[in-house]
Amino acid sequence: MASGRLTGKLVSNSVTITKRIAGFAIILILAVTSGFLHAEEPNGVEPRLIKAIDNINHERIDDALVDVQDLIKNTPQFDLAQLVYADLLMAKAGMPRELGLSPAITGNSRVASLRDEARVRWRRYQEKMDDAKLPDVLLQLSPRQKTVVVTDLSRSRLYLYENNADGPRLLADFYVTQGKNGKGKNLEGDSKTPLGTYFVTGSLDTDKLPDLYGTGAFPIDYPNAWDRRQGNTGHGIWLHGVPSNTYSRAPLDTRGCLAMSNSELDAIKPFLHTGNTGVTPVIIGSKLNWVSTAEIERQAAELNRQIDQWLKDWRSRDVDAYLKHYSRSFSSDTKNYDVWAKHKKRVNQHKRFIDVKLNDLSILRYPDQSDMVVVSYEQDYRSNNFNSVSKKRQYWRKESDGQWRIVYEGRG
Repeated sequence: MASGRLTGKLVSNSVTITKRIAGFAIILILAVTSGFLHAEEPNGVEPRLIKAIDNINHERIDDALVDVQDLIKNTPQFDLAQLVYADLLMAKAGMPRELGLSPAITGNSRVASLRDEARVRWRRYQEKMDDAKLPDVLLQLSPRQKTVVVTDLSRSRLYLYENNADGPRLLADFYVTQGKNGKGKNLEGDSKTPLGTYFVTGSLDTDKLPDLYGTGAFPIDYPNAWDRRQGNTGHGIWLHGVPSNTYSRAPLDTRGCLAMSNSELDAIKPFLHTGNTGVTPVIIGSKLNWVSTAEIERQAAELNRQIDQWLKDWRSRDVDAYLKHYSRSFSSDTKNYDVWAKHKKRVNQHKRFIDVKLNDLSILRYPDQSDMVVVSYEQDYRSNNFNSVSKKRQYWRKESDGQWRIVYEGRG
């Protein structure tokens, strides 16, 4: 919600504007402050809609009409823009009303969903982003992770970050649709979007997809190892487009996938990687926590120390020291803690030396679980009787005694 001063300003403005266009009384409570428009892609679809609303906020109704006319000329399938345009025309004709509350369409669920879309889109422009802060899920990216997708479901917003020498840099952010029943998927068919750290597993041939998925679809690896451990079921969670006859869908409208406009999906396709060139993480959280880069570095350094000590104890062939890094609730794809401990003790009896190196290390905080991280790496293992290079993934969790321990380890 806006601050008291801002709310007072908008309410005051509304008294005057309502005489001419009462239909936007609700909109003004949500609208941007004077002059506060984001500079990114000013000719993009969403910024042009926000510009129109800003003109309404300043009683420039004719300018708002021009803005919206231009928008729907170029994007006629943008239903929200069409609704705003209809309201502007009715207001010009002296028929004041609230957005989408014409007697002819009152109770129309599609119109209600458009009003919800308006709220979440305009909220993004109310809340100025601090460029000096990052989502705390981005602790450390591997050099092979060229980009990362982070989604804040509370804001219906998808953020695309580029991994460069100075750390993650925001490239763009987009409105996104989630499951019709909200967040926290745990059952097949529950129409909820999962919360977790996932990875793009490929892209689907557009020619073979139904129109529902628009210009493309990128599957992610739900259910991941942690989902399976929690008993979460379901499959087929994708990042995809929208049908050709619309520009966007309501904030809550999919069967669990993330959906975005076809033009915006097309724009980010080159940044979604899989295979030997790298794998793009897709982190889905209910609400992101933004912190300073200094705090990110501090937390990453703490975890790197834990990982380094685990490696040191592994190389030492001191099995007891090595096993102290594993939780009693540990599991691999096939072993619990007790079986794992017996296996390691048996294997180490035949080792004269162990040398382990980790390459392409990434550390990503698991969303909505502040005390768990996902560690991915390429493991280069050498010993007197066995050598291997493999992709690995671990889940580390800070336990009640304040120590970080591994609760899962398996293929990456």
